[in-house]
Amino acid sequence: MTTRSRAFALIACLMAAGTTLSAASATDPKAAKEAQEAVRDYVHYVRIARYDLAQTYAQSVLDKMAFPFGLAEGDAAIDPAELVKLIEDSGEGARFDDAVARGGRIDSIEKVSSALGRAHELGKRSVARNTTQIDANIALLTGTQRQRLLGRERLAAAGEYAMPQLITALSAKTDNPGQRAEVRSLMVDMGRMAARPLSAALTGLDASTQELAANVLGDIGASSSVAYLYELHNASSVPSVKAAAARAITKITGNQPDPSAANVARSFRVLAEQYLAGAEALTPYAKESVQPAWSFDPASGLSGRPISSKVFHETMAMQVAEHALRASPSDREALATWITANFKREIETPTGYNNPLYEGRAEAMYYASAAGSSVLQSVLARALSAKDPQLAQKAIAAIARTNGPAAFAKQGGTGPLTAALRFPSRRVQTDAALALAGGALGQSFDGSERVVPVLAAAVGEAGVRSALVIASDADRGSALAGQLRDMGYAVLAPATDAASIESSIAGASSVELVAVAQSSGKAAETLTLVRSHPKLGASPVVAFGDAAGLAELGRTWERDEMVSLVRSGVDAKSLQNAVEQVSVAALGEPLSEAEASEYKSRALGALREVAMAGSAGMNITDAAAPLVTALGPAKGPARGQIAGVLGQINDQRAQRALVDTALKAEGDDMTGLLAAATESAKRFGNLLDDRQVKQLTTIAAKPGNPGATSVSVLLGALNVASERVVPLIIGN
Repeated sequence: MTTRSRAFALIACLMAAGTTLSAASATDPKAAKEAQEAVRDYVHYVRIARYDLAQTYAQSVLDKMAFPFGLAEGDAAIDPAELVKLIEDSGEGARFDDAVARGGRIDSIEKVSSALGRAHELGKRSVARNTTQIDANIALLTGTQRQRLLGRERLAAAGEYAMPQLITALSAKTDNPGQRAEVRSLMVDMGRMAARPLSAALTGLDASTQELAANVLGDIGASSSVAYLYELHNASSVPSVKAAAARAITKITGNQPDPSAANVARSFRVLAEQYLAGAEALTPYAKESVQPAWSFDPASGLSGRPISSKVFHETMAMQVAEHALRASPSDREALATWITANFKREIETPTGYNNPLYEGRAEAMYYASAAGSSVLQSVLARALSAKDPQLAQKAIAAIARTNGPAAFAKQGGTGPLTAALRFPSRRVQTDAALALAGGALGQSFDGSERVVPVLAAAVGEAGVRSALVIASDADRGSALAGQLRDMGYAVLAPATDAASIESSIAGASSVELVAVAQSSGKAAETLTLVRSHPKLGASPVVAFGDAAGLAELGRTWERDEMVSLVRSGVDAKSLQNAVEQVSVAALGEPLSEAEASEYKSRALGALREVAMAGSAGMNITDAAAPLVTALGPAKGPARGQIAGVLGQINDQRAQRALVDTALKAEGDDMTGLLAAATESAKRFGNLLDDRQVKQLTTIAAKPGNPGATSVSVLLGALNVASERVVPLIIGN
């Protein structure tokens, strides 16, 4: 396949992914003229603040466009590329951009203005990225001065998508040295838009072109190229190529190159971590739904695969980390980076999306499970540092699968897993406590005292979602709190400032939602505070405001998936959708009843194991109070499980609660509770008060009473004084 064919293939893939990249079509002249006049009228009426008429004319333009902007079809439909041409020919380019920007701030025309802006932007991309146009624009580089300037401008607008053909033109095989010189100069001016594709092609080019490309990358100066230049330096046997790569590395870093395998691996690992962090310099088209991932084949040239923007950074981090692992298979941090990126890719993958660069591979847990204890602890540490609950859960699940007492002892402690006990997410806390209760049982370690309280809290709070409202005034806070309660949240005391936030969350083990309803300036301060807060940093946030306020907040927070910006006064359904969307993005799906029940069951099982093992550092008596509270309202098997744990706790509150609850119960429920109380008495002796013993002997005195036999067994286990038992035999 030729370079041009591969470029066309990329365009086709991008179109299939939802990005229109066609050239301007031949639209019916009458429809085109009407659309051009409507654009002029829209611009005019926005500028004189006649927004009702601006709305009419904007909608008129959209109605003449094809789906998804309008419903016009055939020759009457205007595509985005033709819209660009109509606007340019009308001379309204700058005024149109200004009108769209103004309209986006006006409630009544925000929707149509945004749609026009999106169509115009998509059209500009379509024209710039058309492969035929790219060839024509490369040819202009050797024309007149005006043609050269025009060609450079258009190729720069095409960005990375022009690189397959530009690399062919750069090739030393090209018999047009003047064009090659212009292409080289253009690539340097394109900067990072040329650096990523050129770096991907580097080791596959012929030696002469490798030397040219290395020099270009040195002049561009992008740090993302350093690892690839090291790779070229080590892979090439051509002295001039090695020298060019070394010069470029020195030019970019300011240091003499160190081509050792460990340093090459480190360079790729650093780059992978930058991708994983979503570095802006490594995001070619931040506002687009797909990004190109480049690869090079000597037979067919540079080609790109469209990757969903949702998982682009994670996918690229994995690819780059694999370069590090090839250079140094023993680099455990590179392996941790790959495992982290793979978990993130799995979490972020949209439903139904098939990642073309992950085809044929197993689920992420397969690779994580084989990675080993220290690697998984490193992955968890990254998750905690990034305040990423879903990644933390994945890492803890892998640790729980593979780690036991031997692994923990070998590591000299539990490290990040213990830190997860204080992470601001109830799920993460509980998962960590379960892993520690199962894997570090019988060991003493820093933070072990937190395991039992977290497990006990999970018994009563597994399905609870807490929300904090931060509002500018009490009325606004109260109204918002009511809406959140209707959604099933347990709302903490509303707060207004930093001091009241601390007071509101003091007793909460975690906060699953923060709702901010303040003026934009104050809301910005609050969002910054929440994001850096040790207990709220991982909580999803919904912030409310008017159009201007949200635009201001958006400059900082629109790319943060854990923050949702919502127009004040939206209806209940819209609010619920916004809350659910940001909550799922941050924390995953809320616990279903079945999942909450499973968490409770697992927590109770772990508490029973801790109690029976007498685990060092895990004080089971810390569970007594919360389990006593949970015992009364519990029903069915859950009550039996709670009773079973209380029966293993050497605490009078536990034994007394078992008896009091049993005496109010009936049938099998009563029998089970009495059996748990009997187990407690057998292990710890009589911890009941005199009132309870009297009640028990009264029941046992009449064999026909419900539970009399079970009560008599309990009395025997309690080893009560003879004078209490004799009446059972001889009567009063």
